[in-house]
Amino acid sequence: IKYFVSYIYLFIWRYIFNFKGALLHFFWFTKKREYYKLQNDFLIIKDNKNLKELSDILYNHCVKFDLDSIKNKMLDGSIFSENHSNSGKRTYTIDLYEKLNNETKRKILDFATSEKIISSAAKHLGVFPILSRIKLNYNIINKHENRGAMLWHRDGFGFKSFDIFISITDVNHENGPLFVSKENNSLGVFYRLPNEKNLVPGEAGKIDNNSETSKKLDQNTETNIGPAGTALMIDSYSTYHKGGNCKNNYRIVLRISFQACDAMDLKSQNEKFKYLSDIHIKSIKSRYLKYLFF
Repeated sequence: IKYFVSYIYLFIWRYIFNFKGALLHFFWFTKKREYYKLQNDFLIIKDNKNLKELSDILYNHCVKFDLDSIKNKMLDGSIFSENHSNSGKRTYTIDLYEKLNNETKRKILDFATSEKIISSAAKHLGVFPILSRIKLNYNIINKHENRGAMLWHRDGFGFKSFDIFISITDVNHENGPLFVSKENNSLGVFYRLPNEKNLVPGEAGKIDNNSETSKKLDQNTETNIGPAGTALMIDSYSTYHKGGNCKNNYRIVLRISFQACDAMDLKSQNEKFKYLSDIHIKSIKSRYLKYLFF
């Protein structure tokens, strides 16, 4: 698999499934560009001025939302979703992105479309990326058992991914950091650990929390513990990771995801970009941005 199958699959994935993305990737890097390089499919960035400024803007906007009222609705069981591990009285996280005004959304887009971020995603994927998902996750204390994304897992929606998790609040051991396995994985998505749940709604692909596999992963981890503005870049398709259960206070994290056109969780687009309706397909002149958004 390592020396034969993975290379054949990579060739098919890049030059058949993602042929246009491969072409754009080639032309994009005809110019020398700066980028972040993932080490073992993840990278943690701290003390970055741009990230701190973005986190401050989002935090100041979020505190205007009456977070206590949102938390009460999450805990009283009135929020339901198809994900049974985060529904009803078991709700522990909610996406605040749609509550942001367009000016704030534009600042997020400015960061996501900066040359260094696009280049980082493109360099890791090996094809020009698609901006597939933006979420502003608000996680609260909910004293049910560890469940859903709190369990070790990978996001099994495709072959390669590039995700950025930016802390909008300070993250510590008490408000549930994001844990990343440091285990070396040279097989990417072809690598799989035992004890994964596959029949539990909302927990497909999650590793049983009481299993030996989970305990082993717990012994060799990295986290995004640090001040607001700390960023974790990760290939969420190949790297095992989990979100911590809030024991005290809350946390807010911005997630920006880049994928390729084969990713199963890509949502259908109309002529307006789903994360900022001011962006219309006919107004985009750049072939790179048109591919990135649409």
